Amino acid sequence: MSIQPQTAERLVRLLIWVSGVAATVCGAWVTSKIRIFHDDKKSHHQELKEKVLAPLREFLIQHLALFAHQKPVIVEVWGNWGAREARADQDAFEYGASLESNNPWPTFFSVMDRALLEDARLVHYKKLMGEISGLASAWQAHVEKCSAWMFQMGWEILSASKMNPYEPPYTVPYVNHLRLAAWVYRRLFKLPTDALRQSNQGQYWSIEGAPTVPAQIGVSTMAPEEQNGLLLQAIDKIKDENRATAAELQRESKVITSQAVYLRSKLEYEIAKKKLRGRCDLVRFSAW
Repeated sequence: MSIQPQTAERLVRLLIWVSGVAATVCGAWVTSKIRIFHDDKKSHHQELKEKVLAPLREFLIQHLALFAHQKPVIVEVWGNWGAREARADQDAFEYGASLESNNPWPTFFSVMDRALLEDARLVHYKKLMGEISGLASAWQAHVEKCSAWMFQMGWEILSASKMNPYEPPYTVPYVNHLRLAAWVYRRLFKLPTDALRQSNQGQYWSIEGAPTVPAQIGVSTMAPEEQNGLLLQAIDKIKDENRATAAELQRESKVITSQAVYLRSKLEYEIAKKKLRGRCDLVRFSAW
């Protein structure tokens, strides 16, 4: 059966119209998908800024003084040394002084959004995040070196004092050698300190003026006056002998501080950028 010319013409016009409608619908669909993709990418970029880049920048600003040793990096703390076999009239736990280093990096990273942090590290900001990881590692190595140095000074003070260490059972004469090591550290790094001075406690004399732990006794020794006097002389000698080590650690901290300032600027530049480079699995263009 043959198709009349008029019918064929109508069919052609219908096919053209259907094709046009389909093309319009398809084009609108694709445009919508592209728009959604770009909106998601902008949203992802903003999330990275708010939850990764900006917190990192604020962290560096907040801790610049610490990196420069304008705040104490190592401090004396008082805590639980652990359980012990004890009589009924004794405490079951031993408490005493120790030194604690200030490394805020692990705590900071532990509270960040893990998915966004990994995305920044592996995809969008590889070089920058690598440099930040390097800075965190450099600071960890630095505080470990400072801590080992202060423990060494503490043992030098304990040896020079010829006293018992300030720990259970607190046998007089005793010395809190870690507290005095913290005082030497602060003096060498030009942090605020008081003068060490003797105070009459009756039968014995104490040395006071070293940085103390809140709610703990403020004395560093309990000993005869002459023995304290000899210790003060020894502390001056120990301080002079450790100037070179302190100067080396100060140079190290200056390098770390300069790197922190540089990375703060790089973070500010990335925050100011309008576009996000690189594709990741958190923002994918889906055709379905």
